[in-house]
Amino acid sequence: MVTILLTAALGLWFFAANPHIIAPVTEPTLVHAVLLGVAVAATAIIPGVDPAVFLSTFGLYEMYVGALAAVDMQILLPMALGLAAGAIAISFGMSWLFKRYYTATYSIIFGIFLSMIPNMLTAQCALRWDGASVLSVIVMLLGFIVSVYLGDMQRINDWIRAQWSK
Repeated sequence: MVTILLTAALGLWFFAANPHIIAPVTEPTLVHAVLLGVAVAATAIIPGVDPAVFLSTFGLYEMYVGALAAVDMQILLPMALGLAAGAIAISFGMSWLFKRYYTATYSIIFGIFLSMIPNMLTAQCALRWDGASVLSVIVMLLGFIVSVYLGDMQRINDWIRAQWSK
Protein backbone atom coordinates (compact mmCIF):
# COMPACT_ATOMS: atom_id res chain seq x y z
CA MET A 1 0.00 0.00 0.00
CA VAL A 2 2.86 2.38 0.79
CA THR A 3 4.41 1.66 -2.60
CA ILE A 4 1.13 2.45 -4.35
CA LEU A 5 0.70 5.73 -2.46
CA LEU A 6 4.30 6.85 -3.01
CA THR A 7 4.15 6.00 -6.70
CA ALA A 8 0.76 7.72 -7.07
CA ALA A 9 2.07 10.86 -5.33
CA LEU A 10 5.18 10.94 -7.51
CA GLY A 11 3.08 10.27 -10.61
CA LEU A 12 0.58 13.00 -9.69
CA TRP A 13 3.43 15.46 -9.43
CA PHE A 14 4.91 14.22 -12.70
CA PHE A 15 1.76 13.82 -14.82
CA ALA A 16 -0.77 16.28 -13.36
CA ALA A 17 1.30 19.09 -11.84
CA ASN A 18 3.78 19.14 -14.73
CA PRO A 19 1.88 17.91 -17.81
CA HIS A 20 4.67 19.14 -20.12
CA ILE A 21 7.67 18.62 -17.87
CA ILE A 22 9.59 18.03 -21.08
CA ALA A 23 8.97 20.48 -23.91
CA PRO A 24 7.07 19.07 -26.89
CA VAL A 25 9.32 17.92 -29.70
CA THR A 26 8.90 20.37 -32.59
CA GLU A 27 11.88 19.38 -34.73
CA PRO A 28 12.22 15.61 -34.34
CA THR A 29 15.54 13.89 -34.76
CA LEU A 30 16.28 10.23 -35.40
CA VAL A 31 16.74 9.73 -31.65
CA HIS A 32 13.35 11.33 -30.94
CA ALA A 33 11.67 9.01 -33.46
CA VAL A 34 13.27 5.88 -31.97
CA LEU A 35 12.38 7.01 -28.42
CA LEU A 36 8.82 7.58 -29.62
CA GLY A 37 8.67 3.94 -30.70
CA VAL A 38 10.00 2.78 -27.33
CA ALA A 39 7.42 4.97 -25.54
CA VAL A 40 4.59 3.59 -27.67
CA ALA A 41 5.80 0.06 -26.89
CA ALA A 42 5.83 0.89 -23.17
CA THR A 43 2.25 2.15 -23.26
CA ALA A 44 1.14 -0.98 -25.10
CA ILE A 45 2.89 -3.44 -22.76
CA ILE A 46 2.58 -1.86 -19.32
CA PRO A 47 -1.04 -2.31 -18.20
CA GLY A 48 -2.99 0.81 -17.27
CA VAL A 49 -0.62 3.34 -18.82
CA ASP A 50 -2.53 5.84 -20.95
CA PRO A 51 -0.64 6.52 -24.20
CA ALA A 52 -1.86 10.12 -24.64
CA VAL A 53 -0.91 11.17 -21.10
CA PHE A 54 2.42 9.34 -21.24
CA LEU A 55 3.41 10.67 -24.66
CA SER A 56 2.31 14.25 -23.95
CA THR A 57 4.20 14.28 -20.64
CA PHE A 58 7.37 13.34 -22.47
CA GLY A 59 6.72 15.84 -25.28
CA LEU A 60 6.14 13.16 -27.93
CA TYR A 61 2.35 13.25 -28.47
CA GLU A 62 2.24 15.98 -31.13
CA MET A 63 5.09 14.33 -33.03
CA TYR A 64 3.30 10.96 -32.88
CA VAL A 65 -0.07 12.26 -34.07
CA GLY A 66 1.53 14.47 -36.73
CA ALA A 67 3.65 11.62 -38.10
CA LEU A 68 0.65 9.30 -38.28
CA ALA A 69 -1.57 11.93 -39.91
CA ALA A 70 1.03 12.90 -42.51
CA VAL A 71 2.37 9.33 -42.94
CA ASP A 72 5.83 10.80 -42.35
CA MET A 73 8.16 7.89 -43.03
CA GLN A 74 11.18 9.82 -41.71
CA ILE A 75 9.56 9.49 -38.28
CA LEU A 76 7.50 6.31 -38.70
CA LEU A 77 10.33 4.03 -39.89
CA PRO A 78 12.72 4.82 -37.00
CA MET A 79 9.70 4.73 -34.69
CA ALA A 80 8.98 1.18 -35.90
CA LEU A 81 12.57 0.24 -35.07
CA GLY A 82 12.17 1.73 -31.58
CA LEU A 83 8.79 0.03 -31.24
CA ALA A 84 10.25 -3.39 -32.07
CA ALA A 85 13.34 -2.98 -29.88
CA GLY A 86 11.30 -1.40 -27.09
CA ALA A 87 8.68 -4.14 -27.21
CA ILE A 88 11.33 -6.83 -26.83
CA ALA A 89 13.29 -5.01 -24.11
CA ILE A 90 10.22 -3.92 -22.13
CA SER A 91 8.62 -7.37 -22.41
CA PHE A 92 11.73 -9.03 -21.03
CA GLY A 93 12.08 -6.33 -18.38
CA MET A 94 8.48 -6.65 -17.24
CA SER A 95 8.75 -10.45 -17.23
CA TRP A 96 11.87 -10.24 -15.08
CA LEU A 97 10.21 -7.76 -12.69
CA PHE A 98 7.05 -9.87 -12.39
CA LYS A 99 9.07 -13.02 -11.65
CA ARG A 100 11.15 -11.37 -8.93
CA TYR A 101 9.05 -8.49 -7.60
CA TYR A 102 5.48 -9.37 -8.55
CA THR A 103 3.61 -7.41 -5.88
CA ALA A 104 5.93 -4.40 -5.95
CA THR A 105 5.77 -4.22 -9.75
CA TYR A 106 1.97 -4.29 -9.79
CA SER A 107 1.87 -1.78 -6.93
CA ILE A 108 4.05 0.64 -8.90
CA ILE A 109 1.98 0.15 -12.06
CA PHE A 110 -1.21 0.71 -10.06
CA GLY A 111 0.25 3.87 -8.51
CA ILE A 112 1.16 5.17 -11.98
CA PHE A 113 -2.34 4.32 -13.20
CA LEU A 114 -3.92 6.21 -10.29
CA SER A 115 -1.71 9.22 -10.95
CA MET A 116 -2.86 9.42 -14.59
CA ILE A 117 -6.57 9.53 -13.77
CA PRO A 118 -6.81 13.33 -13.24
CA ASN A 119 -5.38 13.94 -16.73
CA MET A 120 -7.98 11.64 -18.29
CA LEU A 121 -10.98 13.20 -16.57
CA THR A 122 -12.98 15.91 -18.28
CA ALA A 123 -15.79 18.18 -17.11
CA GLN A 124 -18.29 15.48 -18.09
CA CYS A 125 -16.66 13.10 -15.60
CA ALA A 126 -17.55 15.16 -12.51
CA LEU A 127 -19.25 13.31 -9.67
CA ARG A 128 -22.68 14.60 -8.76
CA TRP A 129 -25.27 13.49 -6.23
CA ASP A 130 -27.28 11.55 -8.78
CA GLY A 131 -27.93 7.85 -9.26
CA ALA A 132 -25.15 7.30 -11.78
CA SER A 133 -22.49 8.89 -9.57
CA VAL A 134 -23.61 7.03 -6.45
CA LEU A 135 -23.68 3.76 -8.40
CA SER A 136 -20.20 4.52 -9.78
CA VAL A 137 -18.79 5.03 -6.29
CA ILE A 138 -20.46 1.83 -5.02
CA VAL A 139 -19.11 -0.21 -7.96
CA MET A 140 -15.66 1.34 -7.45
CA LEU A 141 -15.67 0.34 -3.76
CA LEU A 142 -16.86 -3.18 -4.60
CA GLY A 143 -14.12 -3.46 -7.21
CA PHE A 144 -11.55 -2.35 -4.66
CA ILE A 145 -12.79 -4.90 -2.11
CA VAL A 146 -12.74 -7.70 -4.70
CA SER A 147 -9.22 -6.74 -5.86
CA VAL A 148 -7.92 -6.70 -2.26
CA TYR A 149 -9.55 -10.09 -1.68
CA LEU A 150 -8.11 -11.58 -4.87
CA GLY A 151 -4.71 -10.07 -4.15
CA ASP A 152 -4.45 -11.84 -0.79
CA MET A 153 -6.98 -14.64 -1.22
CA GLN A 154 -5.07 -17.40 0.57
CA ARG A 155 -4.52 -15.44 3.79
CA ILE A 156 -8.10 -14.15 3.83
CA ASN A 157 -9.52 -17.64 3.18
CA ASP A 158 -7.38 -19.04 6.02
CA TRP A 159 -8.70 -16.30 8.33
CA ILE A 160 -12.34 -17.00 7.29
CA ARG A 161 -11.87 -20.77 7.87
CA ALA A 162 -10.38 -20.07 11.31
CA GLN A 163 -13.38 -17.91 12.20
CA TRP A 164 -15.88 -20.56 11.06
CA SER A 165 -14.16 -23.37 12.93
CA LYS A 166 -14.40 -21.59 16.30
